[in-house]
Amino acid sequence: MNNNNQAGFTLVELLITVSIAGIIFAMAVPSFRAIFLNNKTVAYANDFKTALYQAQNEAITRNIRVAIQAKTTANNLWEDGWNIFEDSNENNSYDSASETLIQTYTPEATNHSLKSSYSSFYTDIAFNAQGEPVTSTGTSSSGEFRLCGPDNDTNKSRTIKVSFSGNITVSEGTSTCP
Repeated sequence: MNNNNQAGFTLVELLITVSIAGIIFAMAVPSFRAIFLNNKTVAYANDFKTALYQAQNEAITRNIRVAIQAKTTANNLWEDGWNIFEDSNENNSYDSASETLIQTYTPEATNHSLKSSYSSFYTDIAFNAQGEPVTSTGTSSSGEFRLCGPDNDTNKSRTIKVSFSGNITVSEGTSTCP
């Protein structure tokens, strides 16, 4: 009588299982990258929306015009970050000697592009004491910003809209990427 009833896997069974797991993992990695990139884009859009709301809230609270200006005004791009400040001389430009810097922001997401599609908000946007968006001339304005990831996929990009009343919304997709 043979009592060699041993339980376990053979080497062939183990190799086949590991191979199948490797194939499944290799197929899943690109999906994880897309999810990771999409999450970075959503976080960046939310950071910018929060900054706009903060500037609007500070303008109402302080009863003074508050502006946001892109750190790098060349090429009308905002991806290097922005400064939020009291704009006492109402020129939408930060004057460090006479105006209070409220917050400065440098985004964590790299290789993203953020640009206004309206000339009135190319390098700055301000909110008056009533919380309405205004241009450097003090005229009420509305506009939008386009945020795109490094892949420039317009379907996964975000549009951040600022209405005349100061309502700020984020929607998925843009017509073009900057």
